[in-house]
Amino acid sequence: MTNSARLSFLGRRRVLLALALVPLALGCAGKQSASPTAAGLGTTKVPNGMYAVMGEPTDAPRPPEGPSQRTLRYDPRMADSASTDPVQFVTVETRDFVPLILATAAEHTKQEDGRLLISVALASQYTQTLTDFTRLHLGQRVAMVLDGEVMSTHKVRTVIEGGKMQITRCDEHACQRILSKLVDTQVSGKTP
Repeated sequence: MTNSARLSFLGRRRVLLALALVPLALGCAGKQSASPTAAGLGTTKVPNGMYAVMGEPTDAPRPPEGPSQRTLRYDPRMADSASTDPVQFVTVETRDFVPLILATAAEHTKQEDGRLLISVALASQYTQTLTDFTRLHLGQRVAMVLDGEVMSTHKVRTVIEGGKMQITRCDEHACQRILSKLVDTQVSGKTP
């Protein structure tokens, strides 16, 4: 084989190889839309706080409807370690939320049913924010977010005044997890 014939053969081989890689490259590019960032599960953490829930939880992440919405992971075992419910995804509105920064350490007491009741008092600068937020979302679902994950969801049944809240739907093991995460939210300690 002459040099020009060999070069022609190698050139055709390169073209065929490049054409063969095009579907692979397009397939990989198409899969990027299913990435956590594209589904609203970006790497930027949502600050610890209480957020309005947008719609119903879903079994798979879906893209948020607006730029200020984020879809977060919710494992029902965070509130009840015996739960067999599957992991879900909850879309929250991030523009208006109550920062979960505590004035003092969270307290807990055992209830008659064996579950723990966690009492928290927000830092004074957030008490009015909590009142306004719960008034605005009365009768709606909200999510408590710690470390970028939904810990629990609750229906707002009353306007909360004075900055004091209670978390009641967790078993002892799950409440201990929540308590350990709340330690990092005190004003005098670390910030979220």
